[in-house]
Amino acid sequence: DEQLKKRFGEKIRNKSNGRLIVGISPSSVVYGYCRKNEIDYVDTLAYFADYLIDRNFYVILIPHSIRKDTNKLKNNDLPIVKEIYELLKDKNHCMVVDEELNSNELRAIIGTCNFFIASRFHAMVSSLCEEVPTVVFGWSHKYREVLELFDLADYCFNYGSLEIEQLIKKFELMEKNRQGIKKKLKNNLPIVKKLSARQFYVIRNLLET
Repeated sequence: DEQLKKRFGEKIRNKSNGRLIVGISPSSVVYGYCRKNEIDYVDTLAYFADYLIDRNFYVILIPHSIRKDTNKLKNNDLPIVKEIYELLKDKNHCMVVDEELNSNELRAIIGTCNFFIASRFHAMVSSLCEEVPTVVFGWSHKYREVLELFDLADYCFNYGSLEIEQLIKKFELMEKNRQGIKKKLKNNLPIVKKLSARQFYVIRNLLET
């Protein structure tokens, strides 16, 4: 929705004060896997956000799934986002999305970003649909399979490899290849949409038989 993009875009660009914008969308699911494997998810993302801010980027922390009246983590990324934010050295160049927004509003915010870091699957889908260069780390093969459709599997890794050096390396690769990535997104998005539409067509036919 262009009106949503304009409304959120103007607000965010005013806050960013000319800095390029990096969205970060954590996942409570990936956080849980990291805890079980003694991987410091929150500290790593906070350190990474500080690295971005030090490099003159503006950071938006985006919980793609929110349950405002609880700190329980099931379908709720907001407590993790708040933990990350509290650890930041420079909070003046970071904003937290703490409203319970619908999917179109979230996509409009993601669409204002110049780069995106996702471990929430549906946030990744939104960033790809908005043609935003994206680095992904998740818990399932499905993340990589989606990026393979765009010829961008190099920008995906498993949560088990999460460490600050790996995240910075992937981001800097994405930054270096930004224009090529945007071209791949633009060229492949219509093809991926057609594939998705075809799947719905097949499902509908199966349900009707």
